[in-house]
Amino acid sequence: MKLFNNFFYKKKILITGHTGFKGSWLALWLLNLGADLYCISSKNNSNSLNYKNLKLKLNEYFLDINDYKKLNNTIRKIKPEIVFHLAAQSLVKKSISNPVNNYLTNIQGTINLLISLKDIKNTKSIVVVTSDKCYENNEKNKSFIETDRMGGADPYSSSKAATEIVVHGLRKTFYDDKNSASIATVRAGNVIGGGDFAKDRIMTDIVYAKFKNKKLSVRNINSIRPFQYVLDCLHGYMLTSKYIYNKHLSQGEYSWNFGPNNNSGTTIKSLLNKVKLKWPSIYWISKHKKNNNESKYLRLNSNKSKRKLKWLPILSTKESINLTLDWYDRYFQNEINLSQN
Repeated sequence: MKLFNNFFYKKKILITGHTGFKGSWLALWLLNLGADLYCISSKNNSNSLNYKNLKLKLNEYFLDINDYKKLNNTIRKIKPEIVFHLAAQSLVKKSISNPVNNYLTNIQGTINLLISLKDIKNTKSIVVVTSDKCYENNEKNKSFIETDRMGGADPYSSSKAATEIVVHGLRKTFYDDKNSASIATVRAGNVIGGGDFAKDRIMTDIVYAKFKNKKLSVRNINSIRPFQYVLDCLHGYMLTSKYIYNKHLSQGEYSWNFGPNNNSGTTIKSLLNKVKLKWPSIYWISKHKKNNNESKYLRLNSNKSKRKLKWLPILSTKESINLTLDWYDRYFQNEINLSQN
């Protein structure tokens, strides 16, 4: 693909979390670009239907990234040149019901990976995926930039903020030599697209309501989120890996935001109205829950990524929504009955 000028062709690349929503699409894209692809995931990924549906032929290892010994041995076998670290516990609600596993996977799992990679001479670039929720959100309705303070009002968000700090500490300690691999964190959120089956996300809740013919219950309908299409997001991750490849990074190149073209974001209500234009049968009730730790405003400023990486989101929010809904229409009409999930 001209976007990458054959950069990924025949490079040995590792994806952690390849059975998840974003990971499965990233694996497909890199395979199509001719990458020599290796993947690590847990067998217990609850959002792996897209991965199963794609039927990708991969070099796969199924293990828990919290098991340092197994992970380290596997990394030494693979000796990857480029790494995309997506393996994580990614749901706010699940982080509250099982905070210990959330913190172990998101923080300790990242530590285990970076310690395992630090002595691999082949490794040139490592992209660690965190979240737009890593920022300290004071509800000032601003678009976050990469230098804003880390925070988090729930176990998931705080684990991603902590991961950012951990990556910075490990970078300075083990990866500061000019011959070391370059590490960058990438921050995106509210990524939509076909293949996401994780519950308690607004778009997948809409999909389940549609195909089960149920009323949709919506929290905080006036909240603002940076919705963007999955391939736009992954394009940013891939450009980051190319940009930092075999490069001694400056302070301003450690982290990158990827959000929609419109830095102001989109309200949940606006999203629902756009969905209803395509799926008129969708109806919802708004239930405001107090003290649920959900931010009202969450917006990303991606100007640095646009300027330095030459990244631009291709699809508008409306186009992203329509493409996503088209995917689910085709999927459920031709592939699977929702009642089986």
